[in-house]
Amino acid sequence: MSTWALEVQSLRRSRVKAASGALFALGAMGVQEDWMPGTAPPPRQPWDTGPPAPRPDRVLLRAWFEEPERSAILGGLTPWLDDRTEIVWREEPEVDWEAESQASFPPIQVGSLRIAPPWSAEPGDLVIEPGSGFGTGDHPTTRQALLLFQQLDIPATTALDIGCGSGILALAAARAGWTVHGTDIEEPALANARRNAEMNGLVATFDTAQPHALAPADLVFANLHAELLVRFADDLHRLARGPLILAGILADKETAVRAAFRRPLVDRLQDGEWVALRYGP
Repeated sequence: MSTWALEVQSLRRSRVKAASGALFALGAMGVQEDWMPGTAPPPRQPWDTGPPAPRPDRVLLRAWFEEPERSAILGGLTPWLDDRTEIVWREEPEVDWEAESQASFPPIQVGSLRIAPPWSAEPGDLVIEPGSGFGTGDHPTTRQALLLFQQLDIPATTALDIGCGSGILALAAARAGWTVHGTDIEEPALANARRNAEMNGLVATFDTAQPHALAPADLVFANLHAELLVRFADDLHRLARGPLILAGILADKETAVRAAFRRPLVDRLQDGEWVALRYGP
């Protein structure tokens, strides 16, 4: 059965609550407020300190119905509309959302390592359960850090993964015999990393410790925004007794990052707009 999506375009923000209530009363299965095209502000970054951008006065309100009585719905919405508001109906065919979701996370080959979600994993894969923005290995920054790690030819001892997300870097190191600890500021990411460690039968510890509170290790990964790498440069120098692998650097921020690190640069990778650096001891 098809679902019908109703778009209430350019609705006054002050009328969203009342219009949403009316839509539910008229049989909507769900209602969602969204930005009008071209009005969404850029996402705030960890280094943004000013006030957020003011929200526009007009929004897009979507509602979903199975068998809509269009005339009744329009009549129920009329009190909240004005001459700038437009009503658009769109038919949405039935979708197998589980299959769609699984298809969006195919296995990924990074050097000698194959990363796969649980439903398509093969023996020998590093199994990563997709989470909400925690990393599945498909982002250039993760791939770059993994490639730089695979180029190392040193004994496996202790490693830190700072900004670990889903734990891919930490778990790749744990599979190679390293004793690994990962940190992240997001508790859901840490829960995801712990599940991934358990699924792979690997031992790694994860917590929210900040760089200044960590003990040095023989290998350090830091897959962070360039601004955070610069902010934590002194701590990262202290922590890395051996190789230091930095990722998450936009190419136009590379100069600032390199200026903050006082070590010999051993290797550099670039993938599109992303740069990763490997420093020696």
